Amino acid sequence: MIAFPLLLALQTAGPSPVPPETPVQPIIETMMLAHEDYPPESLRNDERGRVYLLLEISAEGRVSACRVQRSTATPRLEAQSCAIALARFHPATRAGVPVATSAVLPLNWQVADTAAPPPPR
Repeated sequence: MIAFPLLLALQTAGPSPVPPETPVQPIIETMMLAHEDYPPESLRNDERGRVYLLLEISAEGRVSACRVQRSTATPRLEAQSCAIALARFHPATRAGVPVATSAVLPLNWQVADTAAPPPPR
């Protein structure tokens, strides 16, 4: 019974707390797919789907590698996804120091509804 309180004291004593790890964050709040991001043939064929990209992000916040992790889209949209996923990121940190990491980026390929009213002015 004496060992338990002692063990608790050893776990709470020690060096000052390490700053928490922070995950990678996109520099832009949301990555919106624009009409011009669509391959022309995909537009003509009304291709849609969701692509989950696994991105390797350097300690400088640059995408160093991209691969499709999971997808419901066509191969053409999958290929285009990595081509446009070159956004910059605020790097992840560990103990306050920027580190390389990986992150999953979901992209939702959907042709805008042309019957929708224009946005208000």
